[in-house]
Amino acid sequence: MAIIVELEGLSFKLIGAGYIVAHGFVQFKVSSPFLNRTYCSDMADHDADAPLKWYSLVTRKTASRLIVSGSMKRAAEQFVRDLANSGAQ
Repeated sequence: MAIIVELEGLSFKLIGAGYIVAHGFVQFKVSSPFLNRTYCSDMADHDADAPLKWYSLVTRKTASRLIVSGSMKRAAEQFVRDLANSGAQ
């Protein structure tokens, strides 16, 4: 019994001029005998569960790391919920 996870997309974008919004995107595919699904998450700094808020004073590098990791966490949490609900032993 193996779970194969393939990273299909990972990106960070700063959108806007003057008023910048940070976006983090992640997409990965999970293949296993009991679950085959693609997980995708796009997180912005305005989202309630974002680790970075619109008023945070950070560098671009820090913003990219925080918002992409938050997006990955959101998608991974959905995967774990689906795995628990699939009845896998």
